[in-house]
Amino acid sequence: MIDRQDVETLAQLTYELAHPMGVLWSQRRPVIRDGWLDAARRRLSEMDETDMRQRSGYGEAPAGGHDGAAASAARGAAVLDAFGRHSRGLRPLSLHTLMRETEMDPAVLVRTVRRMMGQGVLAEMAATTDPSGQTAFRLLDSGHALLAGRRPQPEPRV
Repeated sequence: MIDRQDVETLAQLTYELAHPMGVLWSQRRPVIRDGWLDAARRRLSEMDETDMRQRSGYGEAPAGGHDGAAASAARGAAVLDAFGRHSRGLRPLSLHTLMRETEMDPAVLVRTVRRMMGQGVLAEMAATTDPSGQTAFRLLDSGHALLAGRRPQPEPRV
């Protein structure tokens, strides 16, 4: 099932990647936004169909990495690592930053972030200081605990 918020988030992200210095997404008229929303809906639908084929045992795993729990965990770890590289997870990060840091496909990143929100690891927040209106995400306490568990611990002194 395709979540409306995933569609809108992916549409905005792909629009902004294609037009980094253009008119802000929030200022675009619906006639322009509708095309980007349709493309995002199709992309997410393709991902869902691929995931369904994988679960039923048909088809090969695509290059985008829809191959089960191990890949999902690896994508979550990549997002946590991105937060760790930026102020030890204390600063919110936009999807643009997460995409640049993780090098994930935009649709895969949107789904990964939404999954992590559902698990209580991330929370969405409006990036009020960013005039583009980009959405940012911050680590919740459970996300900080996961990040702390991933950091190398100092060697004990003997």
